[in-house]
Amino acid sequence: MSISRQIETLMKASGVSRYKLSKDTGIPYTTLTQIINGRTKDPQVGALEAIADYFHKPLDYLLGKSFEAIVQQRLEELGLTIEQLSEQTAIPLSDLQRLDAITPGSADEGPGGIVSQLAAALRLSPEELASALARQEAGAYGNAAAAAGRFRSDEGAAEISREPETIAAHHDGEDWTEEELEEIRRFKEFIRSKRQQR
Repeated sequence: MSISRQIETLMKASGVSRYKLSKDTGIPYTTLTQIINGRTKDPQVGALEAIADYFHKPLDYLLGKSFEAIVQQRLEELGLTIEQLSEQTAIPLSDLQRLDAITPGSADEGPGGIVSQLAAALRLSPEELASALARQEAGAYGNAAAAAGRFRSDEGAAEISREPETIAAHHDGEDWTEEELEEIRRFKEFIRSKRQQR
């Protein structure tokens, strides 16, 4: 889902108008309208954070990369409701309605855990869901690869520190895709926002 669609979904579910969202977040109405209409291709991170905070969602939700956003998008693709998913998996509806509030833990990621159950029911990669879940833990953005590594068959997954001391990128002649460059840019913004919170 696009950022604009995620925002519209949140506004509709909460009964919030563009004017109210603009007023309450301090984002100029014209700027907000451009973001919602998809005219701003690369919205300011501060504006997106204000919107995410207003709706009590992580920034990754607006970017379509949070645990909840991935599940919602897949439900839409499959034409399923959250109630049907609850019946199919026996996961309580109340838990499915607050996926982005789940704190990562081994119980969520094992064979009978929520990650495995949702991945099987929605035909998604457990690694993708585990990575999204790992990012929900405070300071664990770098742990996404480690969480996904628990689902790989190879045992070579490296231990990743929870608190990055240095951010560096090195590649030996590798070409970076636009998607990878965008992920690096988002990671830099994430680290900047964490610095500002300290």
